[in-house]
Amino acid sequence: MSIEHYATRNVSVSPDDKKTVTIACAKYCAFDMRSFNSVHGNGFKQLCQVLIDIGYKHGSVKLNKPSANILLPDRTNISRTVKQIANEYRSKINKILRQDLERVKLIGISTDYWKGNCSGDTYLTINIHYTKDDDLMTYMLKTILFSGTKSGENTIQTIKMVLKSYDIDPDGKHIIYLTDNASNFISGLKEEVHLRCICTQHERNDVHKATKDILKTLNITEQNEEIIPINPTISAAKSRKTSKRIKRGDCSEDDVMMEFAQENQTDSSEGEDENEVDRYAKAKLVINNEEKVLNWWKKWAITYPKLSILDRSLFGISASSCTSERIFSTIGRILEERRQNFSDDIIDDMLFIRNFKKVVM
Repeated sequence: MSIEHYATRNVSVSPDDKKTVTIACAKYCAFDMRSFNSVHGNGFKQLCQVLIDIGYKHGSVKLNKPSANILLPDRTNISRTVKQIANEYRSKINKILRQDLERVKLIGISTDYWKGNCSGDTYLTINIHYTKDDDLMTYMLKTILFSGTKSGENTIQTIKMVLKSYDIDPDGKHIIYLTDNASNFISGLKEEVHLRCICTQHERNDVHKATKDILKTLNITEQNEEIIPINPTISAAKSRKTSKRIKRGDCSEDDVMMEFAQENQTDSSEGEDENEVDRYAKAKLVINNEEKVLNWWKKWAITYPKLSILDRSLFGISASSCTSERIFSTIGRILEERRQNFSDDIIDDMLFIRNFKKVVM
């Protein structure tokens, strides 16, 4: 035998390296919806060994090549790691929601039921929607196995229980619930602000009245400096009493826009009953199809400060059940006909990791 045979020694893999590989395998199963046993498939092992070989080929220290078999964890280890990662992500999302919801006036909660084709089990998913810095935020809070009766009372109790687990007070926060037209949602949410995914026609006066009622409920004032950043020396609520024009050298872009808005606002003497909602309806403004709605309202925030705050809150709430349907599509891929032994907690953990990979990576 060659001298190299006697000089080489087996490579020992440290516990930290094994833990790193286990975490990577757990994320692989969650992100790609693979079974825990898939990491012991011959194809996956071969892929890992090729990557190890390449790393060894270009490495500076030439020890004996490690085998993929001693690196890859067993399915029980992956299952525990999936739970740990999901709990870490939940802590991060808890922190994100606590910070974001301090400044959010209105949030949306979309929810729906799904029944498995193979097992017949029923799942309930609960998602949150809101606007942050003119960006639409959507998070899956929980997808839970619903073993009880799908009554309206049980449904709303489960939803509120999940919200409270994220320190969201369902009775102290302005919430719009978005569901389909199922009777259990209608009965369970009859005391809440409830938007059903059905087509409806409203008279113009009803829409105006509803808009004014929402503005009053949310306590939206003319000026909100956090959402409408303008020069603090100029008030958005000013009328045209200030006729003195701003000097060219002393004004900013915001000052010019404010002066323009003041000159084009309707004088209150022209109609005591006219308010911001009516002025907007009469203006008949057109939104460019290529322009984002939230950006459009940000541009017009000086002229319509109340409506801008309201609309930028409302548009953060999903108008359909697409979020729930995407989650159910993922569950269907996880719970394939040959994979029915996942516990409901593991399914929720895998969905949670998959849905928040862009947030935490």
